[in-house]
Amino acid sequence: MKVALAIAFVIIATLALLSSGIGSSLSHGSTTSTLSNQNNQRLIEAANYVDNRYDVRVGLVSESEDAGSNVPDSTSCYRTFWVYSDNLWASEALKPFYPEVASNISESLKPYTNDLEGSQLFEVVLGRSIPTPIHAGSNLKVATYTFDGTNYTVWEDRHTPEDGGIFYDAQQYADLCFYLSLDYALDRNKIASERWFRIGESFWNGHGFLDKAANESASTDDNKRYQNYKLGLYLFTVRATGFNSSIYNVVENTAWSYQEENGGIAAQSYLNGTIYGTANVETTSILLLAYNDEVLAGFANMNALKIGAYYYAWWGIASNPHWDQGVKYTPLLGHYNSSDPTVADEQILMAKQHGIDFFTVSWIGNGNWTPPDQDFRYVNENLENGLLKAPHLSNFSFCLLYETKLVLDEANKTGMNFTDIFIKDLEYAANQYFTNPSYLRINGKPVLFIYQLPYLHNNALVSVKDLLDSARKQFENTTGIYLVGDTGNYASINDVNATWLYSMDAITSYHYLDSSNRWDEILGNASANYPEWRSILNSKGIKFIPNAYPGFDNTENRKFQNPSSEGAVLPLDEIMFKQMLDIATNYSDSNPKIVMITSWNEWLESTAIEPSVEYGELFLDQVSNIVPEFPPITFAFSFVLATMFIIIIREKKRIKRRQSARTREATRTSSFPS
Repeated sequence: MKVALAIAFVIIATLALLSSGIGSSLSHGSTTSTLSNQNNQRLIEAANYVDNRYDVRVGLVSESEDAGSNVPDSTSCYRTFWVYSDNLWASEALKPFYPEVASNISESLKPYTNDLEGSQLFEVVLGRSIPTPIHAGSNLKVATYTFDGTNYTVWEDRHTPEDGGIFYDAQQYADLCFYLSLDYALDRNKIASERWFRIGESFWNGHGFLDKAANESASTDDNKRYQNYKLGLYLFTVRATGFNSSIYNVVENTAWSYQEENGGIAAQSYLNGTIYGTANVETTSILLLAYNDEVLAGFANMNALKIGAYYYAWWGIASNPHWDQGVKYTPLLGHYNSSDPTVADEQILMAKQHGIDFFTVSWIGNGNWTPPDQDFRYVNENLENGLLKAPHLSNFSFCLLYETKLVLDEANKTGMNFTDIFIKDLEYAANQYFTNPSYLRINGKPVLFIYQLPYLHNNALVSVKDLLDSARKQFENTTGIYLVGDTGNYASINDVNATWLYSMDAITSYHYLDSSNRWDEILGNASANYPEWRSILNSKGIKFIPNAYPGFDNTENRKFQNPSSEGAVLPLDEIMFKQMLDIATNYSDSNPKIVMITSWNEWLESTAIEPSVEYGELFLDQVSNIVPEFPPITFAFSFVLATMFIIIIREKKRIKRRQSARTREATRTSSFPS
């Protein structure tokens, strides 16, 4: 009966959710250009290649320098001009480098594009929706120019219903998957967009995308070839959608490894990575577009605000459950164990449904160097057994908050070398967490938050500069690392020691201002100072990630620690929380545009927005108001089914425990002497 009532409640709640327009935000970490100065030169060389293919007599760029042919009339590639995949893309790709040539190409394209429906495929890269399903293509010769007795031909590469049948096997082609992902992104359907993106991504096998086209390019593996424009298309899709990519850097490096001496990107390569044939305009243009912020801005609505919340996995540790340490309010899930993946999954579902994109997980390192009475290793075990095994983590993101103060204090107390601990913890994180597809990445790099930079600089017995340099060096030949530093509760950036900013990619405050301040003081300071934080940090090449919280109350926890201690109280207030969220959102940075919430479940300080018995979803609803995206019906029903499943599993466990208890009681009773 209880299970039936619970299921009915979930269905009713979800229907109410749909009718109210409360939305979800499932996009993953933003990815931007990771090119070094050397590779910026490669961009220029690539643009030069496309520019060199420009034929002023036709007003378009030719396919490539190849003397061979890819068209029915056998016109050589250097005399063949493709309207859409080559020139439409090239007209945008050349704008930052050769604006006059780009404009000329656009003008020359008008006779071929004005009266037609377009290709119904390639335009999606430029932010224009395309009809679905995608149709097979056809090549239509639309113009012939003759110069000195030699023909130069213009071709349209179209995918309209009149040109070919439906691609019923689109999921077998990486490029079609990426096109569909981009189209759904324009429709703001993040679930469908990511589904197609992940299908396309799955074809990656180290040197290229081994999809149906590659497999059918030859009868033997030695002769099979990748189509390398799919590399640039993948990079573009990652940046346009903001989806997490654990392979972004390796795909990027692979794409540029195919750059030839003339600056162009080789159109094809063998499965072992050896270049086949010449470069072409299509492959080179799409790679250039992957770094074109103006074109990518067409997907800005998809890859907009990301909201993260600090998450704690220390609840329910056998030796120290934490629930008995002065928790003032009661989670709706009860006094749960963070090692339970069904609990973590329910938390993910609630967070996603209210517009939270990722959890930043409090992490004290591997902890294998600490004595058994410390929480370190058990928190790590809870994370690995709970959140990492949650079924819906695959559609969510997480990253780590390195608890510098706790680790540093324990290291100093026991005489351990903090640098060694930190580097070993990073090695562990790289192997255990950074490789997870759901790990949050920015610029293709795994994100690591570092708690309390001031405390680290003031109390470390080692050089913090050397420490951070060692951390950077550890990842310089692999993924790199994106460091977000917490500078404490300073009101103004001018109060922050400049040395604390060293090596940081972004700066945040775990808890902006001290909780002894009143709400009017906190909101006033945030309104006045957040713009200054962003401006000054940006002038130093550092991003700003503002902070918001619903209140603060650690009085019960302080009494647990010291009965004479009073603690601090900033009244929990959903209206003030919403105002602080609005301020943080208004002054959040761009690319990445992130706001951090303190917290999801720090119950000891009463900053939790996780649903509680006392407040319900009051604070989560304020987050939904910041991200007012209507949830797709498919997600709503998957939410119902998943939650029903969790309820049933938990109810079965409860019944099993009750039956087990009865059995033990019966055994004890039967063993008593008569």
